[in-house]
Amino acid sequence: MAFCLMYLIVHLRNKWLNEDDRGREQVIM
Repeated sequence: MAFCLMYLIVHLRNKWLNEDDRGREQVIM
């Protein structure tokens, strides 16, 4: 469940920050 929450948060952050956070998203995953 925690992993799902983290994925959702990262996804939302990616939406807000757009491509700037795409690199971080891959690192977190």
